[in-house]
Amino acid sequence: MLGERAGDAFEIPPGRVDELAAELVGHVGPATRIVALGGGRVIDTAKALAAARAPGRRPKVAAIPTTLSAAEMTAVHRRAAGADGSLPGARPVVVINDPALSASQPDAELAVSAANALAHAAERGFAYDDPDVAIAWPRDIELIVSERDRHAPLLRENRRRAAVLTP
Repeated sequence: MLGERAGDAFEIPPGRVDELAAELVGHVGPATRIVALGGGRVIDTAKALAAARAPGRRPKVAAIPTTLSAAEMTAVHRRAAGADGSLPGARPVVVINDPALSASQPDAELAVSAANALAHAAERGFAYDDPDVAIAWPRDIELIVSERDRHAPLLRENRRRAAVLTP
């Protein structure tokens, strides 16, 4: 049904996200929405396609992950080959996650997918002094905070709209 209503549908083959996205940039045309149904490579390719356009002219990306890659949760991705690398990354505006679908891979692939999700989580921190987290740091110590962590965003800045399907 989704394919019947879509302007175009593409199967993303194995390969490098930057090369796959570069091949599709011309086919996406004036699309205002991209729906990515698949694992990290598929979702990253959709984000790379959106990021090939300047903010304000980008298609909105919706992600329906089928793995635990967590690609749907970050703006970290390769850019389409030949695209302006100075433009910011893109993140899906909607994520529909069915936990049973995301965890339906064979055990070995599931372990790799889970490790990738943890790597994405480590890439994106939150402010050490975030009032919503309210960590009670001891007052009698000197905190040593990295430059990256000193400028990390508040958790509320990372909140996104998502629909969660439960079995």
